Amino acid sequence: MEIRLAIIDDDADFLAAFCDYTEQVLGFSRPVGYQDPKAAMRGMERNSYDVVLVDLMLGRSSGCEVIRDIKLKHPKTHIIVLSGHSEDALIGSALSNGAEGYLLKTQPMREILKALEGYFAGGLAMETNVMKKIIRRFQDAKTHEKSISTLTKKERIILGLLASGKSYKEIADELKRSPQTVYSHSKRMYRKLGVKSKTEAVVLYLQSTRDAAPA
Repeated sequence: MEIRLAIIDDDADFLAAFCDYTEQVLGFSRPVGYQDPKAAMRGMERNSYDVVLVDLMLGRSSGCEVIRDIKLKHPKTHIIVLSGHSEDALIGSALSNGAEGYLLKTQPMREILKALEGYFAGGLAMETNVMKKIIRRFQDAKTHEKSISTLTKKERIILGLLASGKSYKEIADELKRSPQTVYSHSKRMYRKLGVKSKTEAVVLYLQSTRDAAPA
């Protein structure tokens, strides 16, 4: 089954180039491109997408606010940032508003699509330097060990499986639970950890296990 993408970006040239390139890649249908966030919201009322890519600099609109609005109206929609900017404040705001990944336009398009394929296989859609910034933020906060210790045994198992790249459905199959039960455990776990997304939870887990490893 082909991955159905929508992309919101006010750069017409990039939008056309990305859609043209993606259409030629096996496993992807041609993305639906929107320059206007309001048009994108109307489009999502009529069509469903596997993931929506959102630029953060959209002229008069804030990409982070667009992410928030999409999540409010379409909470099950997967949103990944695709931007030319990677300032710490933007990364934090995008993730806290509901983005589940963060890719950069400076990456070759083949790497962007490879990251999206990995995401749908249960991995993270996160550019390397952005991931390093998130890890550094948790290092500076020094809260990860305490946060992880608040989780139940079942929640720690689920978090470990998420970190290994498994999807909610795969975890449900392995634990002989329903996907909805696993999802509910995960949402409760995110609240305990003080994070807004699977991405942040996995980064927090990886940081805690690295710190616990013997020198």
